[in-house]
Amino acid sequence: MARFRFLMAGLAFVVTLGGFIAGWNLYRAYGLIRPVERQVAQIPGVERATVSMQGKGAVVRVTLGAVDDLKSTYRTIQQVAAERLGPQTAVEVQGHSSPGLDRWWDEQQPLLYEDLEKSSFRDLVKALQDSAAGQHYQCRVTMDADRIYVQVSDQRSFLYQVVPYRTMGTALPSMDQKG
Repeated sequence: MARFRFLMAGLAFVVTLGGFIAGWNLYRAYGLIRPVERQVAQIPGVERATVSMQGKGAVVRVTLGAVDDLKSTYRTIQQVAAERLGPQTAVEVQGHSSPGLDRWWDEQQPLLYEDLEKSSFRDLVKALQDSAAGQHYQCRVTMDADRIYVQVSDQRSFLYQVVPYRTMGTALPSMDQKG
């Protein structure tokens, strides 16, 4: 009789645990992930959005079409995602690049990281814009306190890069610090 009770208790535990796990997965999929994907997809310029949960945070991967201002689009996506998924949410953007734009970006990276290390932001922006103009690309570079937003396009393709620079030891002074 005692063996039967232990068996029933174990079975009840397994069924309860299975129900809890299934419920949690349904909540994550239909209560968190899908609503965020739909909400982000409604932001102008967003063609596709996918969310994947990773550890304590989430990653929102977004494919963008033509956008006027990458910085404002990125910040809107980040705000929507962080409200639902928490502040540890990362946003990754991509456009519809071309081999020529990708090659151009690869060539600019040494310049980018060198100027970031020197905190030479004006030189960086000018150098990127001049280099893009030499290739007949349109280039827009914007910044905020944490990131540099680079958007480059030719007639059919769009390259979007969001480069964090606080993690590189390079940062603009914070507005709330006195010193």
